[in-house]
Amino acid sequence: MTERNDATRSNLRQSHWVVISQGLNTGTNFLLSILVARAVDAAEFGVFAVTMVIYMLGVGVVRSSGNDVLSILHARNVDDLPVRARAVVSYAWGLGVVLALPCLGVGLLAGGSIVPYVVLSASFPLLLVQDALRGLAFAQGQPRRAALNDGLWALVQVGVVLVLTAGDLPAMTATVVAWAAGGVVAAAVALVRFGGLPVRQAPHRWFVTNRKVAAPLLVSHVLTYLPANLTFLLMPAVTEVAELGTLRAAYLFFGPLGILILCLRSVVLPDAARITSPPLVRRLVIRVTCALCVVAAVWGTVIVVLPDGIGMWILGENWDGTFFPRLFLAISLVAEAVMVGAVAALGTFRLASRVVRVQIVAAPLILALVLVLARTHGASGAAAGFAGGYWASAVFAWLQVPSRRQLAGDGVRLDHISDQLDNDRDRSDQEGHRPVPVPEPKETGTT
Repeated sequence: MTERNDATRSNLRQSHWVVISQGLNTGTNFLLSILVARAVDAAEFGVFAVTMVIYMLGVGVVRSSGNDVLSILHARNVDDLPVRARAVVSYAWGLGVVLALPCLGVGLLAGGSIVPYVVLSASFPLLLVQDALRGLAFAQGQPRRAALNDGLWALVQVGVVLVLTAGDLPAMTATVVAWAAGGVVAAAVALVRFGGLPVRQAPHRWFVTNRKVAAPLLVSHVLTYLPANLTFLLMPAVTEVAELGTLRAAYLFFGPLGILILCLRSVVLPDAARITSPPLVRRLVIRVTCALCVVAAVWGTVIVVLPDGIGMWILGENWDGTFFPRLFLAISLVAEAVMVGAVAALGTFRLASRVVRVQIVAAPLILALVLVLARTHGASGAAAGFAGGYWASAVFAWLQVPSRRQLAGDGVRLDHISDQLDNDRDRSDQEGHRPVPVPEPKETGTT
């Protein structure tokens, strides 16, 4: 039977708030990128894309090793969530401070106005705090709260951009300031609503204390998205910067749904963590994955067949040359949906190390394939490399998920594992000792 804590509501049963929240969250990023793309040429947009890669890197780290760990270990105990979330907020703040430095460095090397990059780097800590508190809302089964906070970000962003663009500020500076202002205001309001300050400890303490779960989830996330992030950083070394701008312009149409796919793992994990029957967890994840694949396929088809007139209206001259990158990125998007489902299942089963083993080999191969094809075929080649590489990784990852029969045969009880991890971590916090090793579900082979 499925055992749930009645004090906590299901995110999936409130899917309309999940969609609204993530639509607003990705919409603010999408609006920023579109406005910047319309204001600068392909080379300048390629430089700006590097800073957004840094920001998305931070968001991914917070979600995989902060929010997801919080859900896996504590979603069954609603009263414990706010207490543990204080450490996650501290973790997010520290990571934002660290990532602000490379963001500022990109601005210094860009050679143009430094103002947008100063604003971005100064806002990074609070932007990541906002995402950490969104994760808390999902872990508590309250996606409505996350949606309202994301709505505040969007409202402030739109209002500020309308005011600033009416003045003499350069378009890029105005749009960046508006986006950052919206995120900072949303983070401040979320902190006030949270009603507590971040825990007074070194930011990395959260990761160290929960490393048995956090480490494999983080490594899995990094290896999944490392090829894409490194591609944006390394493409100028193998091809023209304009090709990077073309690839990034094509990616803009898939970025919102790609982030939604990434976020959905954080939405599904709390629901899965409250189920104590592994076969039912597997069935839940498969159903969600199938639904997400359909959405990804429909979205990709729409973007590929988008009329040139609409594309030119959205991106201006940056629309030229994006057809084949869009086609291959659409194929890649479905693979990302498949991959997220496997990671969610293995994370709930405490078997993320299986994905890590696959990705340790797959990630460098994907990166090499993407860069080689980018050198010979530019943006289209890079996108084709993503499509082939991500599909191979997704298939291998699902081969690591135990079958229903294997899960039933192992007799694994997720609540027992979670309670054991909680007890070990509590002893570590109180005594300053390393956590006692907790046996993972025995590996009986792959499907």
